[in-house]
This record gives sequence, structure tokens and C-alpha cells, in this order.
Amino acid sequence: MSKAASRLKNIKKAVEKVVHGPTLKTNIKAGSAVAGPPLGPQLGQRGINIAAFCKDFNERTKDMTPGVPLPCRITVRADRSYELVIHQPPASFLLRQAAGAPRGAMKPGRRHRVDLQWVPGHAGVAGNEIADAVAREAAELPQDGTPITFAAAKSLLKRHVSREWVESTRHSRPAPATRPHLSHDYHDVVGPGRVRLADRLGLSRREGTALARLRTGHSPALQAYRHFIGAEEDDGCPTCDGGVREDAEHFLTSCPATARVRHDVFGREDPTLREVFADPCRVIEFLRRLGRL
Repeated sequence: MSKAASRLKNIKKAVEKVVHGPTLKTNIKAGSAVAGPPLGPQLGQRGINIAAFCKDFNERTKDMTPGVPLPCRITVRADRSYELVIHQPPASFLLRQAAGAPRGAMKPGRRHRVDLQWVPGHAGVAGNEIADAVAREAAELPQDGTPITFAAAKSLLKRHVSREWVESTRHSRPAPATRPHLSHDYHDVVGPGRVRLADRLGLSRREGTALARLRTGHSPALQAYRHFIGAEEDDGCPTCDGGVREDAEHFLTSCPATARVRHDVFGREDPTLREVFADPCRVIEFLRRLGRL
């Protein structure tokens, strides 16, 4: 054996075996995982079943655009199973897609010129006023037979209920035929922005939170809610016999123990929930007088 071959043999013995870590970070194109390089060797070095991995990855990305690079983190366990986490495409890829550029800069780090072009609107374009007038006329045509999606109907109803509820609280009159104690909309439209109802009424943050919780029934002032979160053994009203459930309706409208305070604040002993929540400031006064705020 020559001296060169002997020296090479000794070097090979001295070099420790390369040990790959349990985590592999790599980019894989959506729906295009194959056993060939570079992915195949990377998985094989860590003892992962390459065919099973490719099948799993392609199945999980079958609804994505083919060829989109996806950053992946593969964690290999001791039994050679793995955990695959697929992230969103890189920002650089999305920017190239948006710009219509097939690739990025050939010489990164150098200065490049970017031209910004202003695209004028349709104001002043001949025929624009006519098109707007025709569009307005079309929008006012009867559409009784036109089908509407469930999502559109739901959005329309939500806007209508919200608008009616805001008007009812603005003028301190009973709310419309809705369920105001379940409403999550506590805003009032003022000019171009939106102002919280609590701010408009001069309520503190604590008072506004108490009002919102009471409307939704998730208030710690209610025995039923405290029982729901495990703070009480039962949901019965502590001042009523017969195990009457102390929810928002019982507490605010019919509990005999609070009848006198209810009469002083709301003007009657048995108001409805609509009448109670029509004036949020009185609700806060009711809570304060009972020591539940």
C-alpha cells in the first residue's frame, strides 16, 4: 500500500461519522414531493420512509397551487416517525407573483430603480356620469325573484338589527323585536368613525364591561354564570326558594329580593328585558345599588 493510500485511510478513520439533527428545514413544492434529490437523500439520512413521506405531503397539499414553494419543518422521532409542519409560502415568492416577475434580483444587495406610476380614477372620463346613473337605476329595480345567498341574507339582517338597536338606545326607547341582551354590537356611528356606546354614555371601562357581560349572560354578578364556570355548586338564586335559576332575565326583571330597587330605578317591579336594556345607565345604577358592580 502506498504512503498516500495509507494516509487517506488514516484520515477516514479519524473523521467522525456525521450525525444529522432530528429537525430538517427545507422548501418543498406543493404537490411535487418526489424521492429524488434533494429531498430523498435528506429524508433517507434521517431514516424516514421516503415514499410514505412524499405521499403524505402531496396529499396534504393537493388543494394548493402546484409548484408553490412551501417552507417545511420536519421533526424526526426516535421511532423514525416524523412530525411535518407546513408554513405559508415565502414573502419573496408572493412579491414576485404580485409583480409578475419570473425571478428576483440577479445581484441582491445592489440598488435598483423602482418606478411608481399613478393610475387616475374614472373621474372626468366621458360617459362615467351616465354609467353611474344607469347603475343607480338598476339597483332600484324590483328584485323579488332574484335569488340571494345565505351569507348575503345573514349580513343584511345583522346590519338591520344593529341599526335598529343603535336607534333604540339613542332615544332611550324599547328596542325592536330582537334579543338585545344577546347583542354584541355596542357601537354608535358618529361621523366618519365609530364610538363605543359606553364612551357615548359617559360610562367607565369597568361599567361598560359589566354592561356587556350582563347583556350576553356571562356576568360574574349572575349565579348561573358562576355555576357555569365552576365557581358555585348550583345556579339557583341565593335569595329565592325553589331553586329558581338566576340568569340575566330573573335578576333584572323578576327576582323578589330586588323588586324595590328595580321599582326605584326602572319605574316598575316587572320590566321586560327590552325595557331594562333600553337605558344602559339605569342598568349600571341598578348594579351599583345592589353592590354587584
